[in-house]
Amino acid sequence: MRRACLVLTLLFTACADQPVTDESAETPVSRLETFVHEGAWDSAPRFLRFDFRIRFNGEEFLLSQNLWDRHTGRYRTEWKAVYEEGESMGLVNMNGGGGRVFRDGQELTGEDAAALIGGAEYRAVNDSYWLIAPFKFSDPGTRLERQDEAVHLSFDEGVGNDHFWLYLDPESGKLDRWAFFLESFEGEPSLDQASVWRWESWEELEGVMIARRRIMEASPQFAQFQTGEIDFPVLQFMDSVDDAVFEDPSVALP
Repeated sequence: MRRACLVLTLLFTACADQPVTDESAETPVSRLETFVHEGAWDSAPRFLRFDFRIRFNGEEFLLSQNLWDRHTGRYRTEWKAVYEEGESMGLVNMNGGGGRVFRDGQELTGEDAAALIGGAEYRAVNDSYWLIAPFKFSDPGTRLERQDEAVHLSFDEGVGNDHFWLYLDPESGKLDRWAFFLESFEGEPSLDQASVWRWESWEELEGVMIARRRIMEASPQFAQFQTGEIDFPVLQFMDSVDDAVFEDPSVALP
């Protein structure tokens, strides 16, 4: 998952039953309460601290702890997953490659470092996307079009071959659930083979509405998971942090 600020006119164009020039037309997207006001994401404090937790079948599958400098792209992520040994840390930058990585407190070099840097960059992109995806629906290379009762999100060639179907609550206009078919999935992209997750527990933080919980409703690609939940037990914007937290692994996350 990949792809920053939501430009609502793109969604208006995608969803409106009347031409976008008709300012009187009320659409599901025009009732979005997800974003308290246009520009809320841009004007929020610089640093975003959050934990990203996945549970499948009632057991913790992954926990990542993250700190993101939204102005420079500096990103610190610490994670532990059932499919990997040990505890990992990455000090990377979302605006450029490279960085430093650690496994169980030891810095890695060479090929081992390259592989783990890839893992840290994946955590940065994936985990932040699950948190603030609606603010990235207008990133360069995205395509939005109405498809029945959903908004279909896809990407230009070279950006990615993931597909998302976005469903809005008809009353509040919030994102109610999404279905996604990732390029790593088997078969051709289709709704009946997509994973479906419900967005809930909406909360306002610094003028930005964020859903703190996702509940899996269907996952045909991963039949071994009967239940699934994603939540963000730590979530806060911060005006300032010690720069050392992005440079020194011995400095604890705030």
